Amino acid sequence: MSIQIMSVDEVAELFKVKPVTIRRQSELGELPGFKIGKSWRFRRIDIEKFIDEQIAQKKFSKKATRLWDDIHDELKVSEYTGNDVPKLVSQIRAKYPKPEGANENQDSD
Repeated sequence: MSIQIMSVDEVAELFKVKPVTIRRQSELGELPGFKIGKSWRFRRIDIEKFIDEQIAQKKFSKKATRLWDDIHDELKVSEYTGNDVPKLVSQIRAKYPKPEGANENQDSD
């Protein structure tokens, strides 16, 4: 198995952005890459993982927003007090089960 290395131009083409965007994100540590001399290089597998992580983060963000909206909506139309919040959170979390294989000590919601 050979490691596939990509240039700034190749990554920019993949993302449909200008090469300067790739360089900037790499300098900021937002994109996984490494320098050889003055040139940035990227392992294809790291770029693919980065894409997968961005998609997962967006899904998590949407799920968290829905959870917050559910809590907020329920609080607006109910007579819950601060003492009821743990019970309310448990009820709403039941609507958003953890994915199979999720660490029991970790919150995936």
